Amino acid sequence: MTPNYPVTYPAVYKDAHGEDPATIVNDGKSLRLVVRNVEFTGDDLDGLEPTVGWGHPDVESFPQHWVRGAPADLCDFALEWDMRVPVQVDSTVVEAVLHAQLEIGPPQEKYVADLEKLKLTLHLGGTAYESRGVSGWFDDGMLDLRKMLPPGVFIRTCHSCQYSDYPVAGYGLFGALLCFRDRKSEYLATINKAAFTHVMMDYTERVQETHFCPEFDLRTFAVGYRGIS
Repeated sequence: MTPNYPVTYPAVYKDAHGEDPATIVNDGKSLRLVVRNVEFTGDDLDGLEPTVGWGHPDVESFPQHWVRGAPADLCDFALEWDMRVPVQVDSTVVEAVLHAQLEIGPPQEKYVADLEKLKLTLHLGGTAYESRGVSGWFDDGMLDLRKMLPPGVFIRTCHSCQYSDYPVAGYGLFGALLCFRDRKSEYLATINKAAFTHVMMDYTERVQETHFCPEFDLRTFAVGYRGIS
């Protein structure tokens, strides 16, 4: 069982110019946001750039921050969208809706947004589980949801998998997990951050937190860089 990429998420985009319907297309590695007839692309939601370039007249209404004198990523906006994710409920796998609310603020003097806040809400069987929404990482939001779910219930995606981890040098808002499905024994032997650094570059591929595949195994052992998550 794997997602049928590309996956399309209907979305709502908001900035100082108003609210508009939008579409997010996810091919499993990169993202494409289409809003106001303009296409933005990037590997992460806080690194989106217009395919026509910032000098094009169609992008004049969109806020962006600047890096070393040149316009860079889209910023100062809010975005909401739904994703369908598999959830294990005891011995049964069901489909649930993961609602994401992202807010990225205006840039600071150092060319980074002054705010990144993400709230995740899992709609499962008539119940809504909400993350705290105090950080700008899918990692934190998914961890919040895992702690709220009843025993025997978990989101069956890469973030909850025993064979995924984050790079020790840091990671972004979304899509930076390293998958070790082809190095399972080597990865499970890394009992701490120091040991993990020796196998970190032997990962199979980078995956998104919401990706899933048949190699899934629930994360229960405190190994690697992030331990139990």
